[in-house]
Parts: sequence; C-alpha cells; structure tokens
Amino acid sequence: CQPPNRSALGPRPSGRKLSP
Repeated sequence: CQPPNRSALGPRPSGRKLSP
C-alpha cells in the first residue's frame, strides 16, 4: 500500500502520472 500523496498531484494518489 502506498501513502496518499496528494500534494500537487490531485485528489487521487496516482503518483506521477498526472502533471501538477
């Protein structure tokens, strides 16, 4: 399981798939 990285990526913990 990965932590919810919602910094500037978005509401989903997608990682680095979506541009900030």
